[in-house]
Amino acid sequence: MDMLTNIAHQAAMAVSQKGYRTYTSGLADIRPHQQRILASILRAVRGSASGRYYGLTGEESIERFRAKVPLTEYAHWEKQIERQKKTGEPVLSTSPCERYQPTSGSTSDIKWIPYTRQFLSQVDAFISPMIYRMYRQYPGIRKGVHYWSLSWIPTELRSHISPNINDDLKLLPWWKRMFMSLTMAVPDSVAHAPTSEASMFATACYLCAAENLSLVSVWSPTFLLSMLDLISDHRREMASVLASGAWGEARQSLAYLPCPRSRHGADILANREAELSPKTLSRLWPGLRVISAWDTWTSTPWASKIKELFPFAVLEGKGLLATEGIVSMPFDGQYPLTYQCHFYEFVDWHSGDILNAWELKKGQVVQPVLTTGAGLLRYLLHDRLEVTGFLQSCPCFLFLGRSDGVDLVGEKMSPEAAGRVLNRISDTYSSVRPVSLLAVPSSHSGATDGYVLLCEGDETAPAGDIAERAEKELRGIYHYNLARDLGQLAHLKCVVSPAATAIYQSRAAARGMVAGNLKIEPVVLWNCALPGPLCNAFAGPVDARVN
Repeated sequence: MDMLTNIAHQAAMAVSQKGYRTYTSGLADIRPHQQRILASILRAVRGSASGRYYGLTGEESIERFRAKVPLTEYAHWEKQIERQKKTGEPVLSTSPCERYQPTSGSTSDIKWIPYTRQFLSQVDAFISPMIYRMYRQYPGIRKGVHYWSLSWIPTELRSHISPNINDDLKLLPWWKRMFMSLTMAVPDSVAHAPTSEASMFATACYLCAAENLSLVSVWSPTFLLSMLDLISDHRREMASVLASGAWGEARQSLAYLPCPRSRHGADILANREAELSPKTLSRLWPGLRVISAWDTWTSTPWASKIKELFPFAVLEGKGLLATEGIVSMPFDGQYPLTYQCHFYEFVDWHSGDILNAWELKKGQVVQPVLTTGAGLLRYLLHDRLEVTGFLQSCPCFLFLGRSDGVDLVGEKMSPEAAGRVLNRISDTYSSVRPVSLLAVPSSHSGATDGYVLLCEGDETAPAGDIAERAEKELRGIYHYNLARDLGQLAHLKCVVSPAATAIYQSRAAARGMVAGNLKIEPVVLWNCALPGPLCNAFAGPVDARVN
């Protein structure tokens, strides 16, 4: 089996080399590549309903394209996507649509992003150079097996969507899929489990059975930490599963999956005295060489925790990847633009000017605009990037954070979504006035990352009921629900106080802001010391009443 895996690694590296060479050969001058990509997208769009609406011929210059198509967001495309989903007609693009990928929305609870053949080809143009570069840079991952975190889907959506949505290998051409599948520690069929918890348990068992694990790739580092917590909490059950090679009566929902078996993993998990320390983890996965995860902005403290737990492995950060498209990737110690994927424009954060990728200057703060093979034209991403330098002519970026809302662990909480929750609580409970939704990282609370609903009211208000109602509303937000399913976020807490506004303003004072100039936002990141009332909330149950 190891020989077959090693051969598969060699094959995967070989088939990815062309994409790597294509990427590196174009770095000297990215402009003609960007122009060619735009022309290719417009040719696919011109025969669609969207193309006809904008009068696109496929021959537009960049300037003419901008004159015809405004900057857009999901709300602009939502009805057209729904029509395309229902009818199968080429509404956004004539490139056949293979699947619709769900993600969180600001004006809707779920956004459905069309993944056309052209879009998937653009994704492959990112995957190939990334894979080849990692094989070259980290030769230790050419052996053993890899874990690439799948696109996790909340439990209640699993029975309503295609299993392909939960299988990231389906993003690859079939022949690359064949090689890559032979190197995977966890079979893609775990995605078919009926619940997120069942998928997580099965994934943890497969990982603990993989003594030859050499690469782990996840999105948020909190996901990996949640996986380690699950292993710690269920170690006796998992030890039994790995020793017997049977899921057991309590895990009948996993009967469709072949059960992993590993005496090595079972023995380590059965040792009650061996906590999941760096020493134990190095025994469990002695060949682990690379962990790939977000390591900037709100993920920084969790990435540091991963480094502490896995000092024997390299932690490599990720570029900017959204469900709607790809912007950057790790390469030679920087995060250059994936210029070979989509057509990119950038909004200067300070001047509002629209710039091409080759017009950027070092030090600029910008917001990316994507035109992709999905048929999304001039699509504005709400991310802030700093231009840190260039890889030849290609701009490189540092992710500064979201420009709308909060994203502790990947939940993508927008002001619009938070505002809807506040309004529903206000409409339901006349005794309180919701002030704001506070995102509190564990570095300040000492507990799991989570949200606090801050309300103005007196101690008779039903804070527990409010917390449950607000949590139910938040569970309707795709990525919040997913983060809760995966144990990355704690249950919402509610603080009711007649001094709620003063509590909110204390955050501004702690950050050197003038309270009189303060605008209360529907959702904020509480990235400073917690005042007493919020500390009490994290010390107690989900609700807290404060005089």
